Amino acid sequence: RAGDLKDRALVERKLREHYQLTLGELSVWEVAAETKPYKELIDNFGKFIEHYVNLYMEFAAKVQVIPEAAFLSTLRRQPVVFEGAQGAMLDQHQGTFPNCTRSTTTPKNALTLLKDAVFDGQVTRHGLFRAYGTRHGAGPFPTEDEKLFVPQCDNGTGEWQGVFRTGWFDTVLARTALGFSEVDEVVLTNLDRLDGISKLKVATNYQRLDSSFYHHDKRVLVPVKDYEESANRTKALFEAKPVYETMLGFIGKSDVNHETYIRFIEDQIQQKITALSRRKDHHKVYRI
Repeated sequence: RAGDLKDRALVERKLREHYQLTLGELSVWEVAAETKPYKELIDNFGKFIEHYVNLYMEFAAKVQVIPEAAFLSTLRRQPVVFEGAQGAMLDQHQGTFPNCTRSTTTPKNALTLLKDAVFDGQVTRHGLFRAYGTRHGAGPFPTEDEKLFVPQCDNGTGEWQGVFRTGWFDTVLARTALGFSEVDEVVLTNLDRLDGISKLKVATNYQRLDSSFYHHDKRVLVPVKDYEESANRTKALFEAKPVYETMLGFIGKSDVNHETYIRFIEDQIQQKITALSRRKDHHKVYRI
């Protein structure tokens, strides 16, 4: 807990207890003992503990931990930005379970905090999409294309999170995400990373997907009721074959093809894109 960071000895004790708990959980998985990360945990236990205790202490020196009442007061008094916990399709309830994060990635948690704070001001929910598809590590990725080479941003392949994968923009998954994670404004980022590609593809539909998981008329995945159903839907997604629309890429200095691409995605997801990044200084946002 954040309050524990005041006590180095307590942090170290809890990390050691968590380490032992994790080893016990991993021991039931036969494959775990053969993995490099597992072996490193065993062989370098002392070094890891010291390293992470130092990181926690460094973090504690840079932040201020405040009581809940003060935090809720802050929410009422000044503008606050909540950052989503990874992508919507990694949501533990409606995402691609078991290839997902074990948390709620929609605005639900932020809205709950605002309700607890009795916040009565304006709330704007932004939905961010890259101009192409990405996925980190294992899991279904219907539009993945190993021939689509786009420069990596801050994410990359790592030993723990797995390979950073790229593919074409998938409007089926975009519509699905917007269905269970409603937003007020849509933002399209990283357009500049598609520069120089002569032809671009956008997935508008699927073939070979089990109809019990797919609304063909609405072109979205059906909501799932429990983890078993979610796991079955994820398994079916591995068999899905995307149907593409192809258009001219971003060649030359003209913005015409950019606009065509943007408007096509707007038409497919039935929401206007209100902000985007399409320049090399992509950390800046341009309203449109």
